[in-house]
Amino acid sequence: YEEVKSYVSTNPVYETNEKTGILKDNNLIVIMCESLEWFAVNPILTPTLDDIFNNGITLTNYISKSKTNYSEMDVILGSVPSDNSFTNSWHGSNSSLLDNNLAFSLPNKLKNAGYETTKFFHDNSGSFYGREKTHKTFGFDEVITLEDMNIEDKAEGLIGHNSNYTKDSDMIKSCINQIAPTNQKFFSFLTTITSHGPYNESKKLTEYYEILDNGGLEEFKTWLANYTDFVYPEDDEEYETYLRNYLATIMDLDRGVEYLLNYLSEKNILDNTTLVIFSDHNAYYQDLSYKMRNMEKSEYDNPQQYKVPATIFNSTLEPELISDFTNPYNLLPTILDLLGVKYNNNMYMGYSIFNNNFSDSIFVSQIGGIM
Repeated sequence: YEEVKSYVSTNPVYETNEKTGILKDNNLIVIMCESLEWFAVNPILTPTLDDIFNNGITLTNYISKSKTNYSEMDVILGSVPSDNSFTNSWHGSNSSLLDNNLAFSLPNKLKNAGYETTKFFHDNSGSFYGREKTHKTFGFDEVITLEDMNIEDKAEGLIGHNSNYTKDSDMIKSCINQIAPTNQKFFSFLTTITSHGPYNESKKLTEYYEILDNGGLEEFKTWLANYTDFVYPEDDEEYETYLRNYLATIMDLDRGVEYLLNYLSEKNILDNTTLVIFSDHNAYYQDLSYKMRNMEKSEYDNPQQYKVPATIFNSTLEPELISDFTNPYNLLPTILDLLGVKYNNNMYMGYSIFNNNFSDSIFVSQIGGIM
């Protein structure tokens, strides 16, 4: 241990490039989107997300085969601890890692660089995956979960897999002053839940079903056929229902992000706030993602099964499409790179997408596979 510690600290790997520091002193909002798929980002039903992904530094070959909690760790820590009780306990965590300060984590690096507030938001119970314990260790000043949110129509207690989740748009609206404080340099990390699955009808999403059932779904079907390789479940009523219900959840996320952007604009902090929006994994519930890709679930070794959206957006950035292989481990060093925060790459499993060593990126999935 001492030899490794000495090597890591005395042989730091750090490299600058033409993009280093171009977003220096920006506020940062990271949104990890539950089960977000490329077919859900479209101009018909989710115009705000579609605009962001068309105008950001967008990773078109971003591969993520993970459970939700691991995808969080990949971006907050830049790695996943081998002590699984730290990240994989459904109700609480007893890991010895809770005694560490994890100075290399994203919130701790940003606090050290002068960010005045670091907050984590999730519209689920704080005990789920033990976030109420672990995320303070990660460096977040506050962990704001469902029980802390003033939402009229929110789910009750620990959320099971019942589809009746709290709306992501309600989380954003109720917490907007905490997510984007106008008098502080801030970092906020949001993990969404509405699109978790299973994709059964939810009484909370009626307004979106009305749009879908009154022409929206038909327009989406046409867009899907003309602009993507995804396959609409034309002759499968069961999967068409799953898809309809899933799309309604992402429509709600879209409205929440629209509300967030409008708020940032009204407060004159849009230009100096960077958004990182990425998916934790594909929409595997009820095998929807496999159906839409026209692939067998048994093709688990095909990386295309796990290609999901990810982008870095700032209104001052030139749009750019990155078609090289990328994965969750790339996000933390890329964020630090763009913000001009110096870091030791020995502490992370991935490289900034602008780093010369970027081509050496590797993704080790905690649920199977090396990519």
